[in-house]
Amino acid sequence: MIFSRISFKLVLIVGISLLGMIALAPIALSTLRTQMVADRQAKTQHMVDVGYGILTHYQKLEADGKLPRADAQKAAIAELKSLRYDKVEYFWINDMSPKMIMHPIKPELDGKDLSGMKDPEGNALFVGFVDVVKKQGAGFYAYLWPKPGFDKPVGKISYVKGFAPWGWIIGTGIYLDDVDALFKQTAQMFALVCLAVFALVLISAFFIGRSVTRPLTIITNLTDRLASGDSAFDVPYTARKDEVGALAKSLRVFKDNAEAI
Repeated sequence: MIFSRISFKLVLIVGISLLGMIALAPIALSTLRTQMVADRQAKTQHMVDVGYGILTHYQKLEADGKLPRADAQKAAIAELKSLRYDKVEYFWINDMSPKMIMHPIKPELDGKDLSGMKDPEGNALFVGFVDVVKKQGAGFYAYLWPKPGFDKPVGKISYVKGFAPWGWIIGTGIYLDDVDALFKQTAQMFALVCLAVFALVLISAFFIGRSVTRPLTIITNLTDRLASGDSAFDVPYTARKDEVGALAKSLRVFKDNAEAI
């Protein structure tokens, strides 16, 4: 029966390997995307801490009497306004009203009341930033925001942190479509690796199967010939060191015994 053939069993092993890869791929990719978002969030939080350090520096100059508050705030705003990371990512500052103090990409928002600003899903995002700071001092907030070069707002996760001495909130964020683009590239690479591994397993199974089933077929046919009284043949594969070689040696012994009778 076909189910008892070695070739079928080898194909079955390859099929199980493929099913295992298919089953594990979504889990691995989901874990990968979650980790990518977590890594970007951790970097965003770190960058806000860097910006917070700039505010702390200028506030200390104010506290030490080296700069009046207006000048200290102006200098802090100027430094943060020009600061970029990952080439395009930026910081903004709003207060607890919420009113925009500084936005380097949308300067038209500076000085405006943001309490009524909502994203396309109805999230009052700046009110949300204030709520996060009031409840826990700092944290993440998800919303939709226009991205330079795009017609429609895209998903964004920002980290905001309150700066109590001046009643400000500093924030920066990541666009999820950037994460998705990187994830897609990584997923494609993952798929290619899986495909290469599967092809290697398939090719290996083919040659391994052929190296076993073909000799076994030949030895089986020769055994049938010997059983029918025909011993006029040479027994191949006796030099092999595996089970096929052992089987061939046994056949040769039976053949020699048959010829001696």
